[in-house]
Amino acid sequence: MIIHRWKCWTIADYIQKIAKNANKNTSIKPEAKYKGSKKHGVNWKEGPATAKSEGTPQGQWSNKDLDYASEIAKKLGARESGYFDLPPGSSSVVYKPDGSTVPAKRIWIRNNGTGTFHGYPSE
Repeated sequence: MIIHRWKCWTIADYIQKIAKNANKNTSIKPEAKYKGSKKHGVNWKEGPATAKSEGTPQGQWSNKDLDYASEIAKKLGARESGYFDLPPGSSSVVYKPDGSTVPAKRIWIRNNGTGTFHGYPSE
């Protein structure tokens, strides 16, 4: 049994916790689809039509913002997720159901725990 900051851990649990934290410093890449023309990808052409047909805003990544998201994702533990503000100068966009396009202001990302992250830009 290990006691750390008033928490008791079995040795196996503590080793897993250390491994999880060590994993935060490794390179995390976007899911491959985001570098291409799949949903939310940098070359995705169906964003405006999808927003209109589904009635929900649809974000589209820029390469620059994928790099930023990779930096954020590696600070998350496996399967952890959250919303994060985009830095000034970001170039991802959000297609709205009314046909308008607005700059993305934040992103939602999840560290998949496999060396990749899942996510999308949003308003």
